[in-house]
Amino acid sequence: MLSLDKWAGEASRFAIAGLFNTAFTLILYQLLVLAITPELGYAIAWITGFLLVVTLYPTAIFRATEVNATGYATVALIYVIAFGLGVTLTHMLSAYPRLAIFGVIPITSAFTYLAMRFALSRYRRP
Repeated sequence: MLSLDKWAGEASRFAIAGLFNTAFTLILYQLLVLAITPELGYAIAWITGFLLVVTLYPTAIFRATEVNATGYATVALIYVIAFGLGVTLTHMLSAYPRLAIFGVIPITSAFTYLAMRFALSRYRRP
């Protein structure tokens, strides 16, 4: 069990990494659409963000050690489920298209954090 200080540090790392990932993929998208279609640019930017999450979050954010292929696959699955959850919530809030994202982001972020934390708990040193 993490102490409150360690939990706060982990949650802070998750939030900062999420902000960085969002900014990085947004900049990447903006650069890509100078040369390719927006749809392809979005796909490349999303996949890049996805790969950053899957490869870096287990060890850099959650301080997991000795994560195996199953652990990385679980993180990938959680991220994909969060994407589906976000699409579903956006659809449910479609009456408010400009505001929907402000309801979706906290829910999908909390889901992703808690699910990854639980999934990676088996890879932590006591």
